[in-house]
Amino acid sequence: MSENYFNKYYGAFFYDELEEYQTAIEELTEYVEINKQNPFAYNNRGVALWEIGKREDAIKDFERAIELSSNDSQPYLNLGHLFEAEGNIKKAIELYTKVIDINKDVSALKSGHILFFCVFAAFAARCRLRRAVRFFLILMRL
Repeated sequence: MSENYFNKYYGAFFYDELEEYQTAIEELTEYVEINKQNPFAYNNRGVALWEIGKREDAIKDFERAIELSSNDSQPYLNLGHLFEAEGNIKKAIELYTKVIDINKDVSALKSGHILFFCVFAAFAARCRLRRAVRFFLILMRL
């Protein structure tokens, strides 16, 4: 596989962080045309699609990611967030329950990492950067 092939996949992460979602979608679309079996690409494209309001396309990508890797909790989590944001709490809880089921054997330490990361992300998203940095530094020590 060519270097350009991998650049499409990894470059999409940078575009996503820059909130250049359309470019991220284009990069990931080119990538999945070559590698239709990468669940992470579908999941990441689903997130970018959701960010630009393409709900149905996002759901399709999350579902494709689940088809390809039913033991990966991330697409279930993202789909749960989508339904929660829309107010469909029943569907969100169903998906979050699946995330818990998938991760039931995860060590307490890793669960702590996930919890701290969620807190970090929540503070960062609310522009409470000092608290976010404090939690991030704690996370790095775990």
